[in-house]
Amino acid sequence: MAMVVLTGYVVATSPPVAKLINRLALVPSTARMAVSFVAMMSMSVSFLNWGLSLIFGGLLARAIARRKDLTVDYRALGAAAFMGLGAVWALGLSSSAAQLQATAASLAASRPRSSPFPREASGTL
Repeated sequence: MAMVVLTGYVVATSPPVAKLINRLALVPSTARMAVSFVAMMSMSVSFLNWGLSLIFGGLLARAIARRKDLTVDYRALGAAAFMGLGAVWALGLSSSAAQLQATAASLAASRPRSSPFPREASGTL
């Protein structure tokens, strides 16, 4: 898990992504738009990788907060930056649960005979 976050940090702080973050920080024109924009971007990046989303959202929130022409509540930006982790990380490509379910070896072949649940609906009536 630490490597996922570390890799996300390396990618998010790379020069091309840093330039992208600085350009994206210029998009919002109001405080409400800035908070919703950070949340949307964080959730979008979280579909790719949840570790990248953590760092990307935080850096985007910081870049928007540094703007002199826009007054935004830092607490709202910070909460919006974590929306990717809180809302959609389990649905993304780096989801551990989704990757585990996608492997054939992780699925049970059948229910064991010692199961307390009957196999037929007629046994419950």
